[in-house]
Amino acid sequence: MGRTLVVSALLLLVGCTSPAEEEVTPSPVPTPMEEPPPAPAGRDIEVVLPPGDRLEDAVTEGLRRRVAALSAGLPEGVGELTVRRPDSAPFVVDLAELAASRGTGLVCVLGSDTAGTTDTLAQRHRGVRFCGLPTALPEVEEGEELTATPAVRVELPVAALGELVGTAAAEVARSSDSDAVVGLVLGGDELPSGTFRDGLLVGLAGVEVVEVEDDAAAPADAVEALLAAGAEVLVVDGHRGAREVVEAVGDRAVLLGPVDVVDGDDDLDLALAYRLRHEVALAAVFDSFGSDALGEVPILLGVGDEILDLRVGAGWPELEAPLERARTALAQRDDPRGPVPDGAPAPGPAEP
Repeated sequence: MGRTLVVSALLLLVGCTSPAEEEVTPSPVPTPMEEPPPAPAGRDIEVVLPPGDRLEDAVTEGLRRRVAALSAGLPEGVGELTVRRPDSAPFVVDLAELAASRGTGLVCVLGSDTAGTTDTLAQRHRGVRFCGLPTALPEVEEGEELTATPAVRVELPVAALGELVGTAAAEVARSSDSDAVVGLVLGGDELPSGTFRDGLLVGLAGVEVVEVEDDAAAPADAVEALLAAGAEVLVVDGHRGAREVVEAVGDRAVLLGPVDVVDGDDDLDLALAYRLRHEVALAAVFDSFGSDALGEVPILLGVGDEILDLRVGAGWPELEAPLERARTALAQRDDPRGPVPDGAPAPGPAEP
C-alpha cells in the first residue's frame, strides 16, 4: 500500500513539470526600415511650360507647338515626349511632381525662375533627371570651375537677345530726323525679365528710354502714357496683355516684339520680331539624355548656337546689317566665366 502511493506521487510530479521544460524560440528582432532605392529611371520625357496666366496666349501656344514638334525626332532609346501647360504658378511643381511619380526619366521646366524648383525636385525624386531653362549658372569665384547642381541648368543668351533687340530699337530711333524716344512695355514672360531688360539697355545706350511707372496700368493706358512721353518706338515682351498693347499702338509707333505676338499683323509698323528658340536648347538636352551623356554640369548655349530668331520687318531692311554686325560681335566675345567644364554636352543645330 505504501509503495503504491509513492509511485502515484511521482507520476503526478512528472506530469506537472514536463511542459515547463520545453525550449521556447525567441521572436526575431525587427530590423529598421531602410530607405527604398531610387526608382528605375524611365525613358520618357515631360516638359512643363511656364504658367499660362503669366504669358500671352499666343506665346504659350507657340511654345507648346514648337516643343511638341520635337516628338517627331526624338533620339533613339527615348520613349515619348509629353508637354504640360499649367494654368498658374502653383501647378508647375504639381505637374513636375506628377511626372516624377510616374517614373518619367527626364522632366524639363521652362520659365523665368526654374533653378530653385528643379534643384528641389531633383533632391526629392532620386532616379529622375530634371532640367530648368533658361537659368543662371551657379555663382563661382574667378578661376574656379562650374560646380554640379542637383538639376541640370541650361543657360541661354537672354542678355544677348536683349542687347540685339535694343540695338535694333536704337537704330530705328536714330533714323528719325531727331532721335526718337524708345518706350519699354515689359511685363515679364518666359525669359528672366531683369536679364532681358539689362541687355536691352546695353543695346539702347545713348538713346532716351521711357517706361510705364504704374505696373498695374491697363495695356491701353500704358500705351497712351508712353506715347504722351514722346515714345515713337516701342519694345514689348510676351507678358499677358501684350497683344492688347500691340493693338492699342497700331501704326502710331514702330514696334519690336515677340514673334508670336506681332508676326503676321500687316497693320503694324514692325521693325523686328524676336524670340528665343527653346526647342533648340531642349533638343540638345534630349540628345544628351538619349545617349546617357546628360551629366550634372550646366549646359551653356550662346549666340552662335542657332538659339536666336530675329526677323526684320519688311519696311526696315536697313536693320539687317547692324544686327548682323552686333550678332557676330556677341558670338565672338569671350565669355567672362571661362571655358565650359569637361563633360558638358555640346549642342547641335535643330530644325527651325
